[in-house]
Amino acid sequence: MIAGKVLGRTAAQGALPTLRAATDPAVGNGDYYGPGGFLGLFGGPAKVRSSETSHDADLQRELWEVSERLTDVTYPFGS
Repeated sequence: MIAGKVLGRTAAQGALPTLRAATDPAVGNGDYYGPGGFLGLFGGPAKVRSSETSHDADLQRELWEVSERLTDVTYPFGS
């Protein structure tokens, strides 16, 4: 498919933002890395803003609760 060849990334390219986030000493707590080029589709790894959905506190709490329930692991964090 042509769109996949134009917009797609290799596995190695897809791994670069994660590798940078894990190894760059300048990365801060809560930083998010992805492709730094046009529309976040191209380019090398760069600090970018995560999606609006990822900043939704209610969804974050729900995901955490579902994860605890499905793994049967609970952490004693304050509310």
